[in-house]
Amino acid sequence: ANEMRGRLQNSGFEILGSRLPFIGTFHSLGARILRKEAHRLGRRPNFVIFDDRDSFALIKKVAKKISPTDKKKEISRQARDKEGPTIFAKKVSEIKSTNKIEPSHTKSCNDKTLKVLQEYERALKENNAFDFDDLIEKVVWLLKTKPALLEKYQKKFGAVLVDEYQDLNPMQYELIRLISGKHKNLSVVGDDEQLIYGWRYANLQIFLGFERDWPGARIVLLEENYRSTANIIRAASAVAKNNKYRR
Repeated sequence: ANEMRGRLQNSGFEILGSRLPFIGTFHSLGARILRKEAHRLGRRPNFVIFDDRDSFALIKKVAKKISPTDKKKEISRQARDKEGPTIFAKKVSEIKSTNKIEPSHTKSCNDKTLKVLQEYERALKENNAFDFDDLIEKVVWLLKTKPALLEKYQKKFGAVLVDEYQDLNPMQYELIRLISGKHKNLSVVGDDEQLIYGWRYANLQIFLGFERDWPGARIVLLEENYRSTANIIRAASAVAKNNKYRR
């Protein structure tokens, strides 16, 4: 993002009479919006952003409060794996990234996960903090529930360009859908054979369903490779042709 911003500045873009557009990651965009709208979520504009380590420490504290360890009982490794802070942290992130309220676990674990999530959210608010996933999830919630706010940001971002579109997770897609839904002035760049953020809940079906979700879209194929040698291209193609889902 910094590279793109620097290139535009060096090109004399602002000299032409246009303001430099916002260029950044999804999370930096979300943070910028939340700094202005934090009061709607019970935070002050100087809120703290918890990184993964901060979030895990807080979830660990919350989980211990909800499920205090009984030292008289011997807890099996299987039980720890199902109800330990690591699995709770993963499930909380999954819920915030995919909007799935029902994680794929037993009902009892679901109930406990939701209890941890609720207590964790309360603790974040008390600390005037958002976690990394909140930077998108909370913005999506605001835009969905505040029509005037949605209209404001649709006008502010009258044209949207998304790079590495194949790596979007469902919540990032929802943010794009909300902001671009009215003017539909959306351009995306991506490659279904380069998805690398599955561990952050990237969903390839978002990329493959682009024409369905945005009827009338014009598709431009970029089929010339200027970066790799022929051997690398042949090897990569031999691997990619086995992909189950691809254009």
